[in-house]
Amino acid sequence: MKAIDVFGLILGLLLAFMLAQLLVYGFSGVGLFAYDEAPRILIKPDISFHNLAVNVGDLLWGYCGIDVLIQAIVLFASAMGVIALLREEVKHDAH
Repeated sequence: MKAIDVFGLILGLLLAFMLAQLLVYGFSGVGLFAYDEAPRILIKPDISFHNLAVNVGDLLWGYCGIDVLIQAIVLFASAMGVIALLREEVKHDAH
């Protein structure tokens, strides 16, 4: 594997872990460690899920850092897509 492939794999796994940790911590209040402080419930549990859109909106408006994080991920992904489209292909001569 090339170094850039390893770096991309590690970065992708790190971002996936951080997003999963944010979602688990936000919905269930489970912390990173067992002796963590009291849980903060970001979204109140709702059995019927009919208020899910309202709860997600309240979460995004209440914690603007999540919104900025999502925007940064979208901008980073779009920049990587543009770079992938504009890269120069290397042609190898067959001997």
